[in-house]
Amino acid sequence: MQESTIVSWLSQMDVPEDAFRYVVADIFKCARDMVNGVYKNQRDLSIRVVLSVTRASEDETDDDDDDNHEEEDGDEENNGLIPAAKSCIEELEVVKVEKVEECAICLNDVIIGVAMPCLSHTFHMKCIRRWLNRGNSCPLCRIQLPTRTSK
Repeated sequence: MQESTIVSWLSQMDVPEDAFRYVVADIFKCARDMVNGVYKNQRDLSIRVVLSVTRASEDETDDDDDDNHEEEDGDEENNGLIPAAKSCIEELEVVKVEKVEECAICLNDVIIGVAMPCLSHTFHMKCIRRWLNRGNSCPLCRIQLPTRTSK
């Protein structure tokens, strides 16, 4: 099997492009382990790959709605928090977690997540986007990101 074939399938399944290399690497590692292990003498290998693509819904990523909501409700609704700059949220790097961690926001395992600028904490993209659209700090260490109002 060639990498281009797997990438083509991932594209058709709407897997984010920045996750391709991690998924392809895991598939090839699994195949290598099978060939070098108990399936060493078999000509055909069967691999089942199960992917779960999680995306934020339009309601969760529509910043215009968040801005309008904040204006209507004032600081009481957002507890005085200031959202992170949209550019900072978009620049967060997608990473493969070496040792499976728990997302501190939703408490589910993170395998491919988003690294915060503090470089110590990783979250699901959906979770951290929602968080940063409300406040501009890392949920765990509170390192601050630029805000929508800062220059």
